[in-house]
Amino acid sequence: MSSGPRFSSRSPFSPFDFLLSTSSAKARRAFTLLELLVVIGIISILLVAVIPAVTSLSKSNSLNTGGRLISNILTSARSEAINQRRLIQVRIVTKWLKSSGGEDLSASYRKFSVWRLPQPDDTQQSSNPNDPYVQISKWETLPTGATFETDVSTYSLPTVTTDPRYPGTYFLDPSLTNRRTTVKVPNGTADIAWIEFTSTGAMSLSGSTPSKVYVLLTEGFWNGTSTTYTHANHPNWLITTVDTLIGRINILRP
Repeated sequence: MSSGPRFSSRSPFSPFDFLLSTSSAKARRAFTLLELLVVIGIISILLVAVIPAVTSLSKSNSLNTGGRLISNILTSARSEAINQRRLIQVRIVTKWLKSSGGEDLSASYRKFSVWRLPQPDDTQQSSNPNDPYVQISKWETLPTGATFETDVSTYSLPTVTTDPRYPGTYFLDPSLTNRRTTVKVPNGTADIAWIEFTSTGAMSLSGSTPSKVYVLLTEGFWNGTSTTYTHANHPNWLITTVDTLIGRINILRP
């Protein structure tokens, strides 16, 4: 009596055959050392090409962000002057001295805030007999990579007043009487230059009044003596202009 067909120990359905075939397939799919080196080389070339573009875009974004900050704070200060019928200043730091006596280079030509001249019946009055204004906004800082320009003489800017891109007089021009020294700031004192608005929205300046005053942001940083530029020949900058008569604010780019 037959007991049925018998299977050999090397059945075609052995699980060991399946494992062997899977291992062989994985081996065939693996990268060779040469292929890996080629891929790494391609990635390195792409990084070399892309990183400068990303860095340039980041610096441009810093200028754009800084320009928006300055434009917004000037607009807000002008509105505050009209609404509160007060003299309102936007103060820009030109030198920030720490209590230890050294200069804070991360603050000079980068920090700014809004100050107000109080009325006699205001609850908040200045405690500094040499500076009657009180601070009404915290110190803001320009984005990393952006700084207020210290010398605009190397820029090719329109000089004809009828040119729509004529920016006016620089806010650090010696002819403007808009400076104050040893202003009390956290952990030290600061020298500042201001742009001030009156209750009509116009700018407040002593002496000869230009038609416009402007602030220029550039790519670089203050090194304690001058501006160190991160781009040669100033290819990227941003100007915020203020019409001194009506207080209108505009932004100019190269």
